[in-house]
Amino acid sequence: MHFVPHLIIVVLRVCYNRIGYRRNEALNLTIKSMATLNIWTISLIIAISLARIGLAAIGSLFGPTLLYVADQVNVSVTTISTLSTGKAVGGIFGAVLGGIIKNLVGPNFRHLVLFGISCFIFGILQAVIPWTTNFWILMGNYILNGVLYGYLESAMQAFILQTWESKSSAPFIHLFHMMHSFGSFATPLIAGYFLALSDADAENNYCPGKILNAINSTLQLEDVGVNKSAIDTIEINQAGWAFIVTACFIVLVSIVFFVLALADVEGRISEFSPYDDYFPVETEEKPSLTLVSFFVIVVGYFLCVVSASGLFSTYIYAVTLCSNLEFSITSASQINSLFWFCHGCGRLSGVIASNYISTKTIIKFGIAGSIFSMTILSVFGERVPWIPWVISALHGYTVSILYPAGVSWVSEITNISGTYMFVPSVGSLLEKMIMVPLGGFILDLNAFSVIYLIFGFSLGTAITFGMMIIMANYKSLLNDQTKKITAKR
Repeated sequence: MHFVPHLIIVVLRVCYNRIGYRRNEALNLTIKSMATLNIWTISLIIAISLARIGLAAIGSLFGPTLLYVADQVNVSVTTISTLSTGKAVGGIFGAVLGGIIKNLVGPNFRHLVLFGISCFIFGILQAVIPWTTNFWILMGNYILNGVLYGYLESAMQAFILQTWESKSSAPFIHLFHMMHSFGSFATPLIAGYFLALSDADAENNYCPGKILNAINSTLQLEDVGVNKSAIDTIEINQAGWAFIVTACFIVLVSIVFFVLALADVEGRISEFSPYDDYFPVETEEKPSLTLVSFFVIVVGYFLCVVSASGLFSTYIYAVTLCSNLEFSITSASQINSLFWFCHGCGRLSGVIASNYISTKTIIKFGIAGSIFSMTILSVFGERVPWIPWVISALHGYTVSILYPAGVSWVSEITNISGTYMFVPSVGSLLEKMIMVPLGGFILDLNAFSVIYLIFGFSLGTAITFGMMIIMANYKSLLNDQTKKITAKR
């Protein structure tokens, strides 16, 4: 075993050389991006970060309150999970609509007023949920909620890509998504606190098969007809305050955007921008079979990534509460927050690592960690109570870097800050449209089986990323051949 120290030294030297090369390249990009920082850009970054925290808090509230909302509108978990489908349909529409509007207006498009309006309406929709007892009105709320969410997420991400360009924007993209983890970390704690104060005993009444008001319930039009009032009483269950708290936060963020718009922050930033034009317009590829095929695989990648992360965060509360693990409400909420805390740590690591390590390497690390963690949880998770705690931390850390790193990597291959800015969001929203309801259906049958579904998506992430690399290489080769033919002419 005397050769082991020598082997370690060789590996460290290779890593040092690799990182050293990346450091020189990243230094130039970092200097270029830092040149845009001033009081105005910092205020804008803070506003976008607060908005991202608010969006994450509202989005991640769905999981911990899933059983409560099902009981509130008197339907099964399978049925209530379809709210995610409605939100995703609206989200895809919002993401695409944002790209169309921006493309029509052009580089002079100013985002802040529309960001403020969207956040304000978003908060109002969130605030009325505790008083809504009609399933179809609640579905309409979630669809509108999804339109605003889809627009805000894709538009703010494109905003960052345009401001700092594709390569130098990598740390800011990781920071943007790290704020998502911060918001999601706090939400289970808030929801757990109010659920514990709830009049109903959630441990006995909210799990599938134990929901007093939803046993054997089926969604019948006459049961939730329009003649039934959606607001039966002004009094709400204590758990509803979790919705009101998050709604107030996002409304406050809307006020911040309005103030920045009145101060003409976007115009002031352009005065200090080192670029020739504020929001430099990168050339977009014309639609082609190769580009469409690449985007289809990209959507598949983001679908798998968000499913591996989103299904875990949505259902780990219910899985640990309702499976043979039989966690308490407090423990189930804490394990969800542990996932999001480590998720945030992973995003923070991504902000730092993106300056030294290629996005492709970051993605490979995340995929390996996600597959390893879900393998352990699938095999031992239901029999060993401490395993879910460890894996929640490990899976949260490793899976967190896959989405922002994927956005950065794809943006290096082709421009996704303009008309195509909706592409990453489509994969994310398809998860909410299809996979969350599927997870709810599986949860009704056997709570722990949701873990096996998540494991499948961890494997799917590896497969789709491999296909993305192959397609990107083919696309690059095709472009080189086209340039050579053009040059000969």
